[in-house]
Amino acid sequence: MTKKATKKLLEKIAKENNITIEEVKKEIEHAISQTYKNPTPAALAVPRKNDIPTIEEFLEYMLSDLK
Repeated sequence: MTKKATKKLLEKIAKENNITIEEVKKEIEHAISQTYKNPTPAALAVPRKNDIPTIEEFLEYMLSDLK
């Protein structure tokens, strides 16, 4: 997922929930970090460069899983 596509998706989520993009990012990052405190096998299946995936890595995996 490109940065442009990620930004567009985050903008859409923000607009639909009447919050800022920064709030959307904060909520997603919080959810991801909480998941990786005690990760499930499904969470560990997300390809990532570090211990915890970035928003982009997470969304890329989730969107590819939906296809």
